[in-house]
Amino acid sequence: MRSLFFKLFAWFWLANILTVGILVVAIGPPRGAKPDQFRAMTGDALAVYGGQGLEVLRVQGPTSYDSFRSDLEERTGFRLFIVDEAGVDVRGHDLAPAAREVAQRARSSGGSELEPHRGEEPIVARRGTREVDQEYVYVARLRGPPSRFFASPYRTLVRVLAAVTMAGLLCYGLAHYLTAPMRNLRCSVRELAGGNLDARVGSGVESRRDEIGDLGRDFNFMAERIESLVSSQRRLVLDMSHELRSPLARLNLALGLAVQRAGPDARSALDRIGREAERLNDLIERMLVLSRLEHRETAGECIDVDVAAMMCDIAADAQFEARAHHRDAKLVRCDYCVVSGVPHLLRSAIDNVVRNALRHTPEDTTVEMSLEVVAGSGGSAAIRVRDRGPGVPDESLEWMFRPFCRVGEDRNRRTGGVGLGLAIARQAVKLHGGGMLASNAPDGGLIVEIILPLSEDRREPHGKEGSAAS
Repeated sequence: MRSLFFKLFAWFWLANILTVGILVVAIGPPRGAKPDQFRAMTGDALAVYGGQGLEVLRVQGPTSYDSFRSDLEERTGFRLFIVDEAGVDVRGHDLAPAAREVAQRARSSGGSELEPHRGEEPIVARRGTREVDQEYVYVARLRGPPSRFFASPYRTLVRVLAAVTMAGLLCYGLAHYLTAPMRNLRCSVRELAGGNLDARVGSGVESRRDEIGDLGRDFNFMAERIESLVSSQRRLVLDMSHELRSPLARLNLALGLAVQRAGPDARSALDRIGREAERLNDLIERMLVLSRLEHRETAGECIDVDVAAMMCDIAADAQFEARAHHRDAKLVRCDYCVVSGVPHLLRSAIDNVVRNALRHTPEDTTVEMSLEVVAGSGGSAAIRVRDRGPGVPDESLEWMFRPFCRVGEDRNRRTGGVGLGLAIARQAVKLHGGGMLASNAPDGGLIVEIILPLSEDRREPHGKEGSAAS
């Protein structure tokens, strides 16, 4: 039971159940108390009260009897009825069928009879003395009875279950009240960690005036600071990239003039300067592309893209390039699918991953590519690219898609990478609602997987498998 919600709910509910149990034991029937004892006591009392009432009726008349009856009910809780052999009250008061039944039982048994479970008030009856021409039965309804002497076990169980159920509902509401803001905060933390800098906790958490509300407000303050710092960093990179382009353009112009005027001895050094300037220009261009992608500037219109056809073209180009370096590239599976996106961004992202694999796979090995339609919520296209290189340390798999990330000096510097290709590819894929992940193959090499959501109404059940032309 790792959930805080269920811990709070279970402990609060258990505490309430124990409280109800203690109360039931504390106020339950006292030991030795039995309904028979209560029947005997009330029957004896009723015999005295009934005899007194009958005497008052005979000697003092109906009016005095009515006063006696009212005073008796006020003092003792006994609502007295004197019933003749016909089952009728001597004063004509209405007698319920249950009371007539108890009176008949008392007349037959000759003793006291008690009916504790008929309505809210128990009924007790006792046969009176026999007169010359009539035998009376005294009947009384007991107002405010000590029901613990004869409470129904079933009724007690129902009340206990009702109390436990109500306690459970209250505990559920309390646990939900305490943990719902934590779930909201958890979702916001995950969104922020996933790169959504706009993630904030809701106003329902922020408006609370307790420690949870303080935590929510502190989180929002932290998120705003992080968003401000990251935005400032991105603006700095963007501004620096723009500012560096003009000096580089002038440098290339001056370099061209210098090459024309320089002698053969300086030509080699000037060529080296030109190559380095070109690398700087390429780096700046990549930084600008990454910045635009991070700001969700697509620079293109989203259309339906035939990913299968695109993969065939990329595989053919990759195979042509790979064979020039004693390597090979093969498309081992190609399911038909269509995604909605910007074609040149999608192609650039896949190209980046494939070229990265070609750089790191050893000579005389093959880079394998595949396109597979994955069933699920809405369906998705899974593009996998596998090389046969040394792979990546497991602890580096999570952050190898970050800008300027170098996973080991040998893997990047030896191949001339600057750590922007995979970062650009990931941003392009995220812009299309997809994701990228990397894993090491069991028998060596790195597998990079691109997941893209399929376009609505363009999913076909049939597929085709193929490979680049060999």
